[in-house]
Amino acid sequence: MFKSFPMRVAGLALVLAAAAGCSSKKAPIYEHENFDD
Repeated sequence: MFKSFPMRVAGLALVLAAAAGCSSKKAPIYEHENFDD
């Protein structure tokens, strides 16, 4: 159980960091794609 705890925290932190960093870059891309549609 202890091994799953740190792994989950690391995964969540990585996802949060990726989402926060990609969010800014994906926001304009998503808007552009929506506009193209």
